[in-house]
Amino acid sequence: MTPWREPDPFLVTNRIILYMSKGNMLLGHARGKVGSLVFSRSNGKQVTRAKAETIKNPQTEKQIVQRILLNTIAQAYSRMSAITDHSFEGKQSAQDNMSAFMKRNMNDLRSRISAEIAQGSTFDDIVNFAPIGSSNFVYNPLVISMGALPKVAIQSVTSGTGALTAAVAATTYQAVLNAFNLQRGDQLTFVDIVEDNYGSKYFHYARVILDPMDADGTSLPLSTEFITGSAINKPNLKNEGVFAALSYSAEGITFAVGNTNVKAAAVIVSREKGDGSWARSEASLILDPNAVDESVDTNTLQGAIDDFYENGIGLDNAKFLNNATKSTKAGAGEQNP
Repeated sequence: MTPWREPDPFLVTNRIILYMSKGNMLLGHARGKVGSLVFSRSNGKQVTRAKAETIKNPQTEKQIVQRILLNTIAQAYSRMSAITDHSFEGKQSAQDNMSAFMKRNMNDLRSRISAEIAQGSTFDDIVNFAPIGSSNFVYNPLVISMGALPKVAIQSVTSGTGALTAAVAATTYQAVLNAFNLQRGDQLTFVDIVEDNYGSKYFHYARVILDPMDADGTSLPLSTEFITGSAINKPNLKNEGVFAALSYSAEGITFAVGNTNVKAAAVIVSREKGDGSWARSEASLILDPNAVDESVDTNTLQGAIDDFYENGIGLDNAKFLNNATKSTKAGAGEQNP
């Protein structure tokens, strides 16, 4: 009979980690928290870090989360500003558009966090955030335009293929107008976020005017085919942008701008009003279900909070004005008052 032995603490600890963390730690795919350790992935590798100690001021944590959300949305706005600085109907200036973008998406992001927490998630489970001070562009289902025009719905986004719109009954310009309740002359702006082979993200867009023309500008009937091969047929002279993929099927129109490694996509409808102002449709980024940013280990909300403290930026006082650092000695070229 084999004598009983005290269990090896290392083996016991690792069994606990394997059961309590998400994914397979042996394969480098663990995510989540075990005791004081947090498992995540960075640049395709398993990352283990110590969880920051509980902070002493809950109000301060609320401020930090607010700043993380602000940075997450501000970085996205900055990358997409060629479109988002004029995509909100009724907003005239770039500043007004940015304010509308920030307000709507801050509310939506807070609601997403609340919903996930209500379902039992923790800050370690909620992903796609840009830590304070970082320029990370992370994936979120952001609202990128608002207005009263009919929407062009995106059914799905699949990395390697592209985005699929709602179904269109036939292959003509008229069929596209009918499918989305649009008018001749309306503009469709196809946008997507793609990744290259190194994980860098790029925002691309292409403009298609639903008004077919010959090369000399002669207007053509709406019975004209909308797509030929993998390009817009009989494009309007105002069309701009190049599609990496464009095709029609009974399910809808599949598109990709830039390359086919699409992680998020949307379509915005624009129409000029009689007074010269512009109407828009509401459009939100639809994500590839696997579009979780693994380029940094701080992409979880808890990771972004911990990053704030680990870098020594912690706030000591909940009152906004009361966080100046103490200085007792003047530096070179300076003098104390």
